[in-house]
Amino acid sequence: GTFEQLKCSMAEPFILGKYEKYTNNGSYIAADTEWAQALSHFTWHFTKGQLMVVDIQGSGSTILTDPQIHSSISDDDRFGYGNLGTQGMDAFFLQHVCNDICASLQLQPSPMQRPRCDGDVDVDLGYHQTGIPP
Repeated sequence: GTFEQLKCSMAEPFILGKYEKYTNNGSYIAADTEWAQALSHFTWHFTKGQLMVVDIQGSGSTILTDPQIHSSISDDDRFGYGNLGTQGMDAFFLQHVCNDICASLQLQPSPMQRPRCDGDVDVDLGYHQTGIPP
């Protein structure tokens, strides 16, 4: 292609520092990412289970880029193909363990969260959320 064919483009500034993926739009949660997990949990809680910001990545906790949003609203096409809806929310909550940040924000737990025990194995069981937080 040539520049004449380019009608519109978007670019973000170069991000300094170590670029890391903290969560994805499925069940991946990196170790030591309590703040990223709390951000996803907060967005779900604040929107009463309708939306969740996931796929959190960037450099440190101050510069984040390229998030994905899951929506529990049927046929919600605002957030593209990465919107896995309640299945994506469930996948997150099957792995998420509330932490001190969640507690300080008094976040409502998801019906999909389960108590963690020593020896638990992280698996995506494909469950589907039916509950919305009060």
